[in-house]
Amino acid sequence: MPVNTEWSFEIKIGDTDLYGHMNHVAYFSYLEEATVRFLNANGITLAPGALTPLVASVSCKYITAVHYPSTILIDGVASRISPKKLLITHTVKSPDSKIIYAIAQKVMVWYDFQKKTAVDLPKHVVENFPLSNANVLE
Repeated sequence: MPVNTEWSFEIKIGDTDLYGHMNHVAYFSYLEEATVRFLNANGITLAPGALTPLVASVSCKYITAVHYPSTILIDGVASRISPKKLLITHTVKSPDSKIIYAIAQKVMVWYDFQKKTAVDLPKHVVENFPLSNANVLE
């Protein structure tokens, strides 16, 4: 059965601005890593030239600043699914989960590189992904 997941990341000094806040661009780097780990944990690999998931859109709602030095946790849950799209919600939070720094959402589509078009989600994705009561951006 697919799993919801959570990973820990140490913020690097190079991810911050003059004031020690994590730069908004750095969030996307960590979110990308969390998405790949989420997909891999659920048996989905990224393989060039094959039917593979791609990011169709991404959004991030920043709630409070992350300061250096910090450790952040990023979870991944499948929050919505349709025949052609999988919505993954990531929550960026403190290690004790008391502070939510940001909520991000990624719309994933499956792309057929041979046909050069988006296709319906594979059957195992539609049938096996857990849906969650995740934080969903309005």
